[in-house]
Amino acid sequence: MSRFEQKEVAVIIERWKQKRSNNQNAYYWALVSILANSFGYDNEELHRELKFLFNAKPSLLDPTRLIGQSTADLDTLAFTEYIGKIKRWAETEHGIILPNPEDVFTEISDEVKEEMKEDLAP
Repeated sequence: MSRFEQKEVAVIIERWKQKRSNNQNAYYWALVSILANSFGYDNEELHRELKFLFNAKPSLLDPTRLIGQSTADLDTLAFTEYIGKIKRWAETEHGIILPNPEDVFTEISDEVKEEMKEDLAP
Protein backbone atom coordinates (compact mmCIF):
# COMPACT_ATOMS: atom_id res chain seq x y z
CA MET A 1 0.00 0.00 0.00
CA SER A 2 2.90 2.35 0.51
CA ARG A 3 3.36 2.58 -3.26
CA PHE A 4 0.03 4.47 -3.36
CA GLU A 5 0.99 7.07 -0.79
CA GLN A 6 0.40 10.60 -2.04
CA LYS A 7 -1.15 9.27 -5.25
CA GLU A 8 -4.71 9.40 -6.48
CA VAL A 9 -6.40 6.03 -6.42
CA ALA A 10 -9.79 4.70 -7.47
CA VAL A 11 -11.75 2.14 -5.52
CA ILE A 12 -14.26 0.14 -7.52
CA ILE A 13 -16.99 -1.75 -5.73
CA GLU A 14 -18.89 -4.34 -7.70
CA ARG A 15 -20.80 -7.48 -6.94
CA TRP A 16 -18.48 -10.45 -6.53
CA LYS A 17 -19.28 -13.37 -8.79
CA GLN A 18 -18.13 -16.92 -8.26
CA LYS A 19 -16.22 -18.17 -11.32
CA ARG A 20 -17.31 -21.46 -12.81
CA SER A 21 -16.49 -24.37 -10.55
CA ASN A 22 -14.17 -27.28 -11.26
CA ASN A 23 -17.22 -29.55 -11.16
CA GLN A 24 -19.00 -27.47 -13.77
CA ASN A 25 -15.91 -27.52 -15.95
CA ALA A 26 -15.53 -31.30 -15.63
CA TYR A 27 -19.19 -31.79 -16.52
CA TYR A 28 -18.86 -29.43 -19.51
CA TRP A 29 -15.88 -31.34 -20.88
CA ALA A 30 -17.74 -34.63 -20.45
CA LEU A 31 -20.54 -33.18 -22.60
CA VAL A 32 -18.02 -31.84 -25.12
CA SER A 33 -16.51 -35.31 -25.40
CA ILE A 34 -19.91 -36.92 -25.99
CA LEU A 35 -20.81 -34.38 -28.67
CA ALA A 36 -17.37 -34.46 -30.30
CA ASN A 37 -17.64 -38.22 -30.66
CA SER A 38 -21.14 -37.87 -32.13
CA PHE A 39 -20.04 -35.32 -34.72
CA GLY A 40 -16.56 -36.67 -35.51
CA TYR A 41 -14.70 -33.69 -34.02
CA ASP A 42 -11.95 -33.70 -31.45
CA ASN A 43 -12.80 -32.06 -28.14
CA GLU A 44 -10.92 -28.80 -28.78
CA GLU A 45 -12.51 -28.33 -32.22
CA LEU A 46 -15.98 -28.80 -30.80
CA HIS A 47 -15.21 -26.53 -27.84
CA ARG A 48 -14.28 -23.73 -30.29
CA GLU A 49 -17.50 -24.29 -32.24
CA LEU A 50 -19.63 -24.24 -29.08
CA LYS A 51 -17.99 -21.01 -27.90
CA PHE A 52 -18.80 -19.43 -31.24
CA LEU A 53 -22.40 -20.68 -31.22
CA PHE A 54 -23.27 -19.98 -27.59
CA ASN A 55 -20.69 -17.56 -26.16
CA ALA A 56 -19.83 -15.23 -29.00
CA LYS A 57 -18.74 -11.61 -28.80
CA PRO A 58 -17.79 -9.00 -31.41
CA SER A 59 -14.22 -9.16 -32.62
CA LEU A 60 -11.98 -6.30 -31.48
CA LEU A 61 -10.48 -6.06 -34.96
CA ASP A 62 -13.77 -6.26 -36.83
CA PRO A 63 -16.84 -5.55 -34.64
CA THR A 64 -19.13 -6.81 -37.42
CA ARG A 65 -17.62 -10.29 -36.97
CA LEU A 66 -18.35 -12.56 -34.01
CA ILE A 67 -15.72 -14.71 -32.32
CA GLY A 68 -16.00 -17.38 -29.65
CA GLN A 69 -15.39 -15.89 -26.22
CA SER A 70 -13.46 -17.78 -23.56
CA THR A 71 -15.60 -19.66 -21.05
CA ALA A 72 -12.90 -19.46 -18.36
CA ASP A 73 -14.18 -16.17 -16.92
CA LEU A 74 -17.86 -17.09 -16.84
CA ASP A 75 -19.38 -17.09 -13.37
CA THR A 76 -21.29 -20.13 -12.12
CA LEU A 77 -24.67 -18.81 -13.27
CA ALA A 78 -23.46 -17.80 -16.75
CA PHE A 79 -21.67 -21.14 -17.16
CA THR A 80 -24.82 -23.01 -16.13
CA GLU A 81 -26.77 -21.04 -18.75
CA TYR A 82 -24.08 -21.81 -21.35
CA ILE A 83 -24.33 -25.54 -20.62
CA GLY A 84 -28.13 -25.32 -20.76
CA LYS A 85 -28.00 -23.73 -24.22
CA ILE A 86 -25.73 -26.51 -25.43
CA LYS A 87 -27.98 -29.24 -24.01
CA ARG A 88 -31.12 -27.69 -25.58
CA TRP A 89 -29.35 -27.27 -28.94
CA ALA A 90 -28.06 -30.85 -28.91
CA GLU A 91 -31.55 -32.19 -28.21
CA THR A 92 -33.64 -29.94 -30.46
CA GLU A 93 -31.26 -29.66 -33.41
CA HIS A 94 -29.61 -33.07 -33.34
CA GLY A 95 -31.76 -35.38 -31.21
CA ILE A 96 -28.91 -35.94 -28.75
CA ILE A 97 -30.04 -36.06 -25.14
CA LEU A 98 -27.07 -35.24 -22.98
CA PRO A 99 -26.82 -36.69 -19.48
CA ASN A 100 -27.26 -34.76 -16.26
CA PRO A 101 -24.21 -34.29 -14.02
CA GLU A 102 -25.15 -37.07 -11.63
CA ASP A 103 -25.39 -39.49 -14.56
CA VAL A 104 -21.96 -38.51 -15.86
CA PHE A 105 -20.17 -38.88 -12.56
CA THR A 106 -21.60 -42.11 -11.17
CA GLU A 107 -18.28 -43.11 -9.60
CA ILE A 108 -17.84 -40.02 -7.42
CA SER A 109 -18.71 -39.50 -3.78
CA ASP A 110 -22.11 -38.31 -2.61
CA GLU A 111 -20.47 -35.14 -1.25
CA VAL A 112 -19.10 -34.20 -4.66
CA LYS A 113 -22.48 -35.00 -6.28
CA GLU A 114 -24.19 -32.58 -3.89
CA GLU A 115 -21.62 -29.88 -4.64
CA MET A 116 -22.20 -30.39 -8.35
CA LYS A 117 -25.98 -30.08 -7.94
CA GLU A 118 -25.45 -26.79 -6.10
CA ASP A 119 -22.98 -25.53 -8.72
CA LEU A 120 -25.21 -26.44 -11.64
CA ALA A 121 -28.51 -25.33 -10.18
CA PRO A 122 -30.15 -22.54 -12.20
